[in-house]
Amino acid sequence: MKSKAFVDIKSIVNQSISNVNLEGSRLIVAVSGGQDSLALLHVLYSLKNELSINLIVAHLNHNLRGRESELDSEFVLELSNELQIPCVLGTADVQSIKDNKKLSLEEAARDARYTFLANVLIEKGADAVVTGHTSTDQSETILFNALRGSGLKGISGMREMSSQLTDGIRVPIVRPFLQITRNQTLQYCLNNDLQPRHDSSNDLENFTRNRIRKQLIPALKEFNVNIEESLIRLASNAAEANDFIHSCANKIFSQYVDFHGETIVINNDAIELHPALRSSLVMQALENLNYGLKNIRQIHVREIINLMKGSTGKIINLPNGIEAHSFNNT
Repeated sequence: MKSKAFVDIKSIVNQSISNVNLEGSRLIVAVSGGQDSLALLHVLYSLKNELSINLIVAHLNHNLRGRESELDSEFVLELSNELQIPCVLGTADVQSIKDNKKLSLEEAARDARYTFLANVLIEKGADAVVTGHTSTDQSETILFNALRGSGLKGISGMREMSSQLTDGIRVPIVRPFLQITRNQTLQYCLNNDLQPRHDSSNDLENFTRNRIRKQLIPALKEFNVNIEESLIRLASNAAEANDFIHSCANKIFSQYVDFHGETIVINNDAIELHPALRSSLVMQALENLNYGLKNIRQIHVREIINLMKGSTGKIINLPNGIEAHSFNNT
């Protein structure tokens, strides 16, 4: 008899894949070997025939944990072979990426990971990448973004379906576990005799996300034991508000924004708009550049708006090599 945890998770994932219209698709499954991605792969494999999906496993060795990282790769390859699922193994020198791009180690690892997944998506002609992000990850992401001073978009957290612009490649990303907690994926693994790998870097408290998980959330639970659920409700409300503002801004976008090759011109008349609409116009304009909204925060949007209010000839430098210029467009 199947356990309740198995039936519930399988049903949730089934519905999620249907929600984003990916039945019959070829999917890249990002598998680290940890409990979340291991449970995800197992569930998708069990739904393979029901959803008519083709699966390809993708695993990146970040070269940060020596032999432990190598064993993770071997584990994922062996598991893929057992399930008879094609597997693409990649490797990246994350430390060099960190140094060359002047990123944090977390940012460099994320950069390498999404570059790898984008390349696998194109190489295999797949329709989307599926990741094992859980509701626990969601609550941590909301706090992480709030601490960085994010706007509504950041506080909205991750979406069930979104896209990541990486090196000019727009990668569709599906997160069917966003209604499932990390404890539930662990229980799923126990119920199904799965033995996930443990990433020792998750124990290190010099990473911001780890400190959020190990220090901040437990501290917040002293005020509200259901803080994670509250954060997810906050994200849902923020997402609704952000979607509404975005749709309003989209209707007037062409009135205020022009494209001239790689240059985007925002008419200074946008200053007269409601601040929420004005910010959304700037965000949408930036999203059309090669790197999309990668590394763009609310403070950068405010800098652009302040520049629009200022005098002609001023320049500010933004992430991703973007320059914003103020000029008189009357």
